[in-house]
Amino acid sequence: MDEHAVHQRGQHAGHSTAMFKNEFWLSLLLSVPVVYFSPMFDRLAGYELPAFPGAAWIPPVLGTVILLRNCYPLDSNHRSGWLTYS
Repeated sequence: MDEHAVHQRGQHAGHSTAMFKNEFWLSLLLSVPVVYFSPMFDRLAGYELPAFPGAAWIPPVLGTVILLRNCYPLDSNHRSGWLTYS
């Protein structure tokens, strides 16, 4: 099958560069506090993590948000079977 045949049938219709660009910037923005509050990074960079209740939960919670936003399809047309391993 021709590698361009998928594009000719319109399976990627509705995807725009701006959509992917926005997802990238949002993921990058959410990644900054994940890295900053990471205990490994504070040892590597030589600073001390801010101590306040819940600070230890910032990396796993925001990391989960980033993972779910990037694993989930951007449009509703491709939602069926998005976590299948076929």
